[in-house]
Amino acid sequence: GLAVANGFGITAIVDAAVDADGLATWRTLESDGRLTARIVTSIDTSGGLEASGALGLLDPASRGSAALVRADAAKIFVDGVLEGETAALLEPYDGRDGATGTLNQSWEDLRDLVVALDARNIQVHMHAIGDRAVREGLDAIEAARAANGPRDNRHHISQLQLVHPDDYPRFGRLDAAANGQAR
Repeated sequence: GLAVANGFGITAIVDAAVDADGLATWRTLESDGRLTARIVTSIDTSGGLEASGALGLLDPASRGSAALVRADAAKIFVDGVLEGETAALLEPYDGRDGATGTLNQSWEDLRDLVVALDARNIQVHMHAIGDRAVREGLDAIEAARAANGPRDNRHHISQLQLVHPDDYPRFGRLDAAANGQAR
């Protein structure tokens, strides 16, 4: 896969949800001299920083280093998917009697996690499909900016199948990347 990517001129890749085994694989490829691209890993925080072991894998010092493998980003799954009606929406799903999907953690837990990661100089990479999930992700980034001041963490929200128009300008104001995925 790396040879194909390199053939198209791709020299850097984001691996969006990495666990301990995935990170070890990338580092083994690097130490063996077989890695031909820079890899930015987003360490999966499902289950929390302590329970998932993510805290021990995150390495903010890898940003800006000569290492090909960086572990300076954390992945947070804010909601699910539209197809399963688990994406968190501001308005109910059509014909679903008020069902608006689900958030994978409370607002307070999401806020506290993003603020804590930002304070450790960890970039936050959020999966958010629904407009309520996107809004809560932006609210969490805003809380981190208020608590920790501006930083060079380049937080971003990925997927973005539904974004409320009121939230479009917030990405710019918060210096957060909108990482849309074509489906």
